[in-house]
Amino acid sequence: MFVLCHGFHGNSFDVRNFKNVISVVLPDALILSSEANEENSDQDIFTMGKNLSVEITEFIKENCPGS
Repeated sequence: MFVLCHGFHGNSFDVRNFKNVISVVLPDALILSSEANEENSDQDIFTMGKNLSVEITEFIKENCPGS
C-alpha cells in the first residue's frame, strides 16, 4: 500500500504522475492519493496528521478484506 500526500497548498492531482508510475510497475498495489487536507493545508501538523490517519483508516477498511 502506498499513501501519496501532496505538499503545502497542493491537492491529490499533484501526485498523479507518481500514482501512474507505481501502477505500471506494481499493478496490484493499493494506492491512496490523499485528499484529507486539500482545503486546509495550512492547519497545524497535528490536525493534518489526524485527518490523514482517518483517511488512511477508511481506505484500509474499504479496500482490505479481513479484520
